[in-house]
Amino acid sequence: LFKTITMSENSKDLMKEGIEYGDKGDFQNAIKCFHKILEKNKDHEDAWMFSAKSWDALGSTDKHAAEEAVRCFDEVIRINNSNVEAWFGKGAVLSDYLGEPEKAFECYTKTLEIDKNHVGAIMNKGIILDHDGRSVDAIRCFKLALKIDPTNQSVWYNSGVTLAQSKLYEEALDCFTKSIELNNNHVNSWLSKSKMLTVLGKEKDAKFYMDRYNELTKK
Repeated sequence: LFKTITMSENSKDLMKEGIEYGDKGDFQNAIKCFHKILEKNKDHEDAWMFSAKSWDALGSTDKHAAEEAVRCFDEVIRINNSNVEAWFGKGAVLSDYLGEPEKAFECYTKTLEIDKNHVGAIMNKGIILDHDGRSVDAIRCFKLALKIDPTNQSVWYNSGVTLAQSKLYEEALDCFTKSIELNNNHVNSWLSKSKMLTVLGKEKDAKFYMDRYNELTKK
């Protein structure tokens, strides 16, 4: 038998219920709560936003969910064109789940028009530029992001990847070292540092980092 979900009729209570469902990972019921709000008020910005986040959480394995997330983010933007989180979220879904980097790039550009110091948008533009073969522009993005937030592990790692592909091995090594300092369990940083050390002829040192990578990834 399926459990019957009884939901409140009050928008404030429905928002609370939906957020609680989302916190538990029950995104389907979270979406039902938010949609019930939207049946009465199609301009409820928070309900659209949390619907988008819920669909986003399902989007990695479900193209339909990713498309629904974009649709919900678009509704947030319709209501509030200056909502930074919606522009960035839409860009992330487009790039990560739907394979539309050009549209994602436009979203990140819009994000930065609203908030020029949005590190995530700067980093993601760098990643897209790198994939497009524009490594110099990508590195410029990563350097700008690190100037704003030098403690961002993801930026250090992605910067290292681009530098390594550009054969700037010593600089890449420094980035992976910093990435590990900021997150000692980031497996790809250990692997990448091992590879850089190997390229630089430091096989003994490389083995230590490869052993750590194997330790972190063993099941």
